[in-house]
Amino acid sequence: MLHAGIHTALTPLVYLVIAPVSLLLAAAIALGEFAVHYHIDWAKEQITRRNAYTPQTPGFWHTLGFDQLLHGLTYLGIVAVLVWAAS
Repeated sequence: MLHAGIHTALTPLVYLVIAPVSLLLAAAIALGEFAVHYHIDWAKEQITRRNAYTPQTPGFWHTLGFDQLLHGLTYLGIVAVLVWAAS
């Protein structure tokens, strides 16, 4: 939760400078980002533990790569919301 909270706290510092939006929209984005970030990381941990993946196994790296892809897509989603809000 702390990890997701740190991301949630820092992301608005970037986009509020580049694309200022209402505080209500910023709060909604932050809440959504927290929920998505937390659950992506939770799922990665569940998959890693249940399959006994370690950094020495390919499954660990595949899971980590997919985790990072989902995080990147989350930021793409945030940008899409900001573009929508600006139009």
